[in-house]
Amino acid sequence: ELQGLQAQSFSASHVVACDTDTSLDWQQLLADVAATRKQISTRGSRQWGLFEQDSYRFLVGLLALLAEGCKACLPGDNHAAVTRALLERNFDLLGDFPGSPVPVITRSAAGGTANWSLSGEIEVLTSGSTGEPRAIPKTLQQIDAELAILEQLWGPKLNDAVIAGTVSHQHFYGLLFLVLWPLCSGRCFWRRPFIDPAVLSHQLARAPRCAWVMSPAHLHRLGGDINWSLAQGQLAAIFSSGGPLHAEAAMAVKSACGESPLEVLGSSETGGIAWRQQSPGDDAWTPLPGIENRIDPSGALTLRSPLLADRDWYVTADAAVAGSDGRFQLGDRLDRIVKVEGKRVSLTEIERAVCHTGLVSDCAAVRLSQRRQSIGAVLVLNSRGMEILSSGGLQALSRALRGPLLPNFPAVAVPRSFRPVAELPRNNQGKLQQQVLRQQFSTRQLPYLLQRQDFDDGVHLQLYLPQDNAYLKDHFPKAPVLAGVVQLHWAEFYGRELLGIDGEFAGMKAIKFQKLARPGQVLELHLSYQPETGCLAFHFRSSAGQHSQGRLYFGTHT
Repeated sequence: ELQGLQAQSFSASHVVACDTDTSLDWQQLLADVAATRKQISTRGSRQWGLFEQDSYRFLVGLLALLAEGCKACLPGDNHAAVTRALLERNFDLLGDFPGSPVPVITRSAAGGTANWSLSGEIEVLTSGSTGEPRAIPKTLQQIDAELAILEQLWGPKLNDAVIAGTVSHQHFYGLLFLVLWPLCSGRCFWRRPFIDPAVLSHQLARAPRCAWVMSPAHLHRLGGDINWSLAQGQLAAIFSSGGPLHAEAAMAVKSACGESPLEVLGSSETGGIAWRQQSPGDDAWTPLPGIENRIDPSGALTLRSPLLADRDWYVTADAAVAGSDGRFQLGDRLDRIVKVEGKRVSLTEIERAVCHTGLVSDCAAVRLSQRRQSIGAVLVLNSRGMEILSSGGLQALSRALRGPLLPNFPAVAVPRSFRPVAELPRNNQGKLQQQVLRQQFSTRQLPYLLQRQDFDDGVHLQLYLPQDNAYLKDHFPKAPVLAGVVQLHWAEFYGRELLGIDGEFAGMKAIKFQKLARPGQVLELHLSYQPETGCLAFHFRSSAGQHSQGRLYFGTHT
């Protein structure tokens, strides 16, 4: 358990964390915690914000704070607004907070201390379902109770596996699975979260045994990126949390490596609730040991748990149906019911219906409050949807999507606005970013990015030019066209955004404008960049032919 950790808990050479090049042992951890404690103690503060990208350095900072009896607040990121919010709450800052002169987590060659007594408190900042940050306090007793459950269920399965994943330790799921559970059970963890699951599978192919800690967002997008032959035989388990995993993705993993992921249902507020490992025709959830559950009269899943702050019944925002075997089927999120023009609308039902049109692979619905309340839908189109958009434009796509919905929903519940995107905006925990979704419906100066394909020295984009693009306003209003200077601007924008160009604009050559680009067209933008010359070559094409091409130069090149 976390509270019981002492300097003598492991041998000096016990490996705590590793990466491709280094292994960090227990003796080094003790020394680093002791050195960091000295920095903390000189400040006299009892509450700290902690942020570190590196999981090992994060652990050092967390243990130092808890050993000093401090509260450690864990924000999901370290941008300026988070820093301001913590400072306004009179928190000191520890770790990586850009622009702030704060104590850093210290590496030390000196010995550690045997006088550990972890007594502080952890506070997790979570966006919850509304997007507004919430501070969730977690006592060490709650954390130890959850760690005991995890070890009871899956400790023997993992044995001595190396733990690595694609989620952040700054969030509660990653904190438990990537750092604290390995630490307390004596397993080694990979010290940096992976951004790309394909890199994770390749890097850990040399490990004798490993376990992956993933989010549904990553597992839904695995596709053919993973070379499963590298993982077969040494993959102890794949964990997934942050939302239910689609059955298709679970079965794809099962087909590739023999087992579907171990899904854990829970939240920062509740801790773990239940688990499942999907098989064909069986997607029911089994309560975690010690978790009592029942369904209240409104259909909401209700639980009583040692992982909560008290032993009262806690009503979740998930609908559920109890099974006769003690398991339950999870339903929709009850807190995704919104009122539009006085009528109750389930955003989940709208999303499901849009996906069932056969034109969409993913969808997120939002309530819009513009001149009148309405529903908007952000879409990832499949090949059929792309064909309709390419041939008939956004109006034809809207008709094709709205048609099947109108007989089954009140008119106010049927989305009035659709926005196609390459992928839904999700954070590294797989949660939808509500603010980014709503921004899709604001006045646009960029086209809709439908697809993106990266290659060695560039990128290929599919862009849709809508009628309401800001650059079309007052530009030949009776027959609007996309000005050539805007095409140059978009080529530069996507070059800087996607290819890392940061030099000053230095000139252009061989610029040609061959065909007019008009609203309603799907444009293909091909960009290739040569850093050694500062040259960005671009081509705008569509089914009508070549629209423009040329070369832009950045840096000192002309």
